Amino acid sequence: MKKLLALLVLVVVGFYVGWPAWSAYQIHDGLKRSDAALLARKIDFESLRTSLRPAVAAEVEKAIDRAAAGPAGQALGGDLKKELAPKLVETALSRMITPENLGKLYAQGGSLGSFVSREAGKMGGLGQLVPGLGKGLPGASEGGLKLPGGLTIPGGLGRLGRGSQPSETPAKAPASEPAGDSGKKPSYGFSNIKSFGFAGPLAMRLGVAKDPSASGPDLTAEMRFTGFDWKLTGLTPRQR
Repeated sequence: MKKLLALLVLVVVGFYVGWPAWSAYQIHDGLKRSDAALLARKIDFESLRTSLRPAVAAEVEKAIDRAAAGPAGQALGGDLKKELAPKLVETALSRMITPENLGKLYAQGGSLGSFVSREAGKMGGLGQLVPGLGKGLPGASEGGLKLPGGLTIPGGLGRLGRGSQPSETPAKAPASEPAGDSGKKPSYGFSNIKSFGFAGPLAMRLGVAKDPSASGPDLTAEMRFTGFDWKLTGLTPRQR
């Protein structure tokens, strides 16, 4: 009976400690080596995108606010966010949250917010983020997006947002990263773990901070047993 009980305890410990720890190590190794194939196996990207939707939506909203800063953008009013934000968020998630881009984010050592802003900039602005942006909206035409008052944005919102009038030059990525968003790859140990708890019988959450002396986690990761394996299924950045 004691042997059976010891075996049961060993199985439980192996399932809830050893296996998730091994999966986490493999994910970390995949990030270090930018191994997209390994990350695709060990991360449930559909669930990951769902967990990151609020954070990405916040970054997209900031981008829309910047685009609406000029007179042309202000003419759109609340319709800009109402009509475009959901499509922009979904496109950003599908194009940015990929095995290749997660490896890139780790290599750059930056935050999710700076990564989303930088990648959106590389796409040439909001209009490049969603090809053909504006064509399906009220007032859209082949020549651009027509705004109230007769103003037309040539090429749609990809031309909008960095001045008092539509610009012919695509938006560029920031020339430099904010302090603390670039540099060496982070190195993590037990001192970086700030919280741990179960999110169900087959799920657990782990809060991690870059700075071992931090009082709370910068990011909370969710591991869940799915597809006959422990996988990363969620990331929740700390709200700032």
